[in-house]
Amino acid sequence: MSVNGSTKTKTNQNNSIDPKSLELFNQAYNPAIAALGQVSNDPYTGTLGVGLDPLQQQGAGMAQANAGVGQAQLGQAGNIASGVAGYRPDQVHAGQLAGMDYSQYMNPYLDSVLNSTMGAIDRQRQMSLVGNSQAAGAGAWGGSRQGVADSLTNEAALREASSAANNIYSQGFGQAQQAGQFDINAGMQGQLANQSAGLQGAGLNLNAANSIAGYGQQDNQLGANDASLIGQFGNSQQQTSQNAANMAYQEFLRQQGLPYQQANAYGQLAGVVPQIVDSKGTTKTTGTPGVAQILGGLGNVAGMFMGSPGMGGGSVPSDRRLKKDIEHVLTDAKGRDWFDYRYVWQDDDEPKQRGVMAQQMLITDPQAVSLAPTGYLQVNYGALS
Repeated sequence: MSVNGSTKTKTNQNNSIDPKSLELFNQAYNPAIAALGQVSNDPYTGTLGVGLDPLQQQGAGMAQANAGVGQAQLGQAGNIASGVAGYRPDQVHAGQLAGMDYSQYMNPYLDSVLNSTMGAIDRQRQMSLVGNSQAAGAGAWGGSRQGVADSLTNEAALREASSAANNIYSQGFGQAQQAGQFDINAGMQGQLANQSAGLQGAGLNLNAANSIAGYGQQDNQLGANDASLIGQFGNSQQQTSQNAANMAYQEFLRQQGLPYQQANAYGQLAGVVPQIVDSKGTTKTTGTPGVAQILGGLGNVAGMFMGSPGMGGGSVPSDRRLKKDIEHVLTDAKGRDWFDYRYVWQDDDEPKQRGVMAQQMLITDPQAVSLAPTGYLQVNYGALS
C-alpha cells in the first residue's frame, strides 16, 4: 500500500450544518477555547523544600557540643581504677616462738627473788648445822654422827635450793614465753589490720572511680537527651512547615490544571452535539489511495475542539487514550499500523474512524506529532512521509 498515493478526484458537493447544532457546538466550543486561554506558563515560585528548622540546627549544635562531655570524669576514673588494679595488699607473716630471744621478756626481779630464796634456804641450812653441832657437844651422838647429820642437812638444803631455783626459772620462762606469744599475736593482728585497711582503701578508691565514671556518663546522657528533645521539636516544626509548602504546591498544580479540566469538560459537551449535516453531491476518485483515503473521515465536531480539523496540514487528535473499540486493520510499507476506532466521546453505534496511534508515530514519524493544549497527542496526517 502506498501512503502517499496518487489519486484524481472530482467532487461536486454542497454541505450545510444545521444552525441549531452549530449554535450548541459553539456554546461548548467557545468556553473551551476561553478556558485554554487562561493557561499560565509562569513557573512555581513558592518553596518546595523548607530546609532545616532552627530548632533542628540548635539540637545538632548541642549534640556536637555534648560529644566530649564526661570524658574528663571517665579519664579520672580510669586513672583511679588503674591504681587500684596495681594494688598489692601487705603480706601477713606469723611469728614463731622457736629461736625467739626470751631474755627481753624475763622478769628483771627474777634474780632478786632467786637470791632471796637461796639466802633463806642457806640460813635454814646454817641453823640446822648449828643444831647438829650443839647436839654433838651435848653428847647426843658421836663425831661421825655429826658429820652424817651435817651431810644430810647440806643435801637437803641443796635439793630445796635446786627445786626452788627450777620453779622460779620455770615460772619466769613461762611468763616470758607468754609475753613473747602475746607480742607475736599483737604483731599479727597489727599486720592483719594494716592489710584490711589497705584493702578497704583500695575498695573505696574503686567505688570512687565507679561513681566518677557514672557522673560523667550521666552528664553525657543528660546532654544527649536535651539535644534529642530539641531536635524532635525541630523535626515536628519542619514537618509542619513542609506540609504547608506541599499544600501550597498542590494548590498551584490544581490552579494550573483548572483551565484544562474546564476545556476538557466543554470539549466532551461539544462531542455530544448532534451532527446534522445536509450533504449533496457526487465524488469520482481514480488511482491509488493515500493517507486521506485510508482515514476515511476524521472531521467530527469534538475533533474540532481537540485539534485543528482537516487533512491539508492540520492536526487531529490521535492519542491512544482518546480512543476505544480499537481494531487493527493493516500495516503500511513504512511499518505504521492503521486502526479502525471510535473516540471515547462517540456512541457505540457511530461509525468508526481510521487512523494511526500518536504514540507509535513518535517513533516512526515524530515530525507529524504535536501536543495539544489539552495535554493529549495529535497527528498531522499531511506530515506523514
